[in-house]
Formats: sequence, structure tokens, C-alpha cells
Amino acid sequence: MSALVLDAAAAQWVGARERQNDVTLYGERFVAVADGAGDDLSAAVAADVAVQVWAQQADSLDSAGTLHGLLGAPAAVARALTAQGLRSSTTYAGAFLDSDGLVWLTSVGDSRVLLVRRGEVLAVSRPHNRAAEAALTGTDHVPTPQEAVTLTRSVSCDRPDVPDVAVLAGQPGDLLVVATDGIDTELALHRLVRVLAAGSDPQDLADRLVAEVRGVPDADNASCVVARVVAGAA
Repeated sequence: MSALVLDAAAAQWVGARERQNDVTLYGERFVAVADGAGDDLSAAVAADVAVQVWAQQADSLDSAGTLHGLLGAPAAVARALTAQGLRSSTTYAGAFLDSDGLVWLTSVGDSRVLLVRRGEVLAVSRPHNRAAEAALTGTDHVPTPQEAVTLTRSVSCDRPDVPDVAVLAGQPGDLLVVATDGIDTELALHRLVRVLAAGSDPQDLADRLVAEVRGVPDADNASCVVARVVAGAA
């Protein structure tokens, strides 16, 4: 049987921001997005460092060391940010397809990753912000709109927060999506799944997801990568 690989594509929209501080990256084995916090150029640089370091980590992993490597990725990103003198923080979300056909999903912050199989969401990461924390704990305190989007986890030179990690056995046809909060906060999960059911080409699907949030007033940067699991060349 041929090894499984990813057929991936990305799309972005700057929204109402002055610059694009989201960064996407993908290959035959991984997809990733990162969202640098803030509006200055260093935020985009921090996001780029995050996806580059994460991709390097993923590329060097084997099945036996995948969990350890993914759990250690925030610390590796933090070291890289420190080495470049960057104080900006960033979120990231990624998926890695190993040589055994296992799909590893991971995230830190409010960028999210999900796996969809035949229209069913099999796995989706939890956003690390106050709104999700309140929903999880059932607190009586209702976060204000500003509190709701406050991050509870991120990565910076002095804050390598713990990532969420999940793993599933991949199958040909599975769809992987990584998206920044500019898409996730505006596009409910059922709408996202409906968009994914409307086509098959990863580039078309990524473009459709971004199109869903175009025109939102005061919109954040919006970025995603969509990948389909396919059989590789024999």
C-alpha cells in the first residue's frame, strides 16, 4: 500500500488590519498556521518563526518520538524567538501525518485544527481563550467581549505554554483544516463543515472558507490551510 500524504493549499485575507500577521505553511506531511499577536511587523515575524520551527520539528519526527516532539514544540519556538530578540507572542495550530498513517493534531492559543471524515468532525481543538475556558468550567461569570478573546495560552520568548495534542488514524479522503481566529470566531463549526462539503479541491475549499468571512466589519486577519489525505506515489 502506498504511504499517505497531504494535498494541501492555503488562503488568506488581511481583513480590516493594516498588515497580515498570520502565516501559513504546508507540505506533504504537515499543515500549519500561526497568528502573531499585535499590529506591528514583529507579530508577523513571530508567527513565521512559529510555523518554521514547528515544521522543522515535524519533519524530524518519527512515530516513536512524535508525542514528545509536539509537546516540546512551544519551547523550541520560544527559544527561536529569544534568539531573534522577539518579544511578540503567537498562537499556532498544526497537523502532522506520520509514516504509519497517524494524523497528529496540535494547537496553542485560539488558532484551531480539525479533522473531517465524510462530513463528520472527528476531532477539533479547543480555543485557548477566556470564552472557551468559561464554557468548559461552567463558571457563572460571563466574560465581556474583550475578556472572551483574551488568550489563556500562547507562545512567546518567556511563555512556552503547553499544547493540546490528539492523534487519529488517517484515511484517504480525510480533510484537515488549520485556521486562525479570524475564520474560527466568525464561522461556526457547522458552517465550516458545510463549506467543506461543497467541493473537493483543497485550494477551492480554502478560498471558500476565506470568502465566508470577507466583508465582516472590523475583521481580523483570516487564514487557513486545507489538506486532503491521499495515497502517495507507489
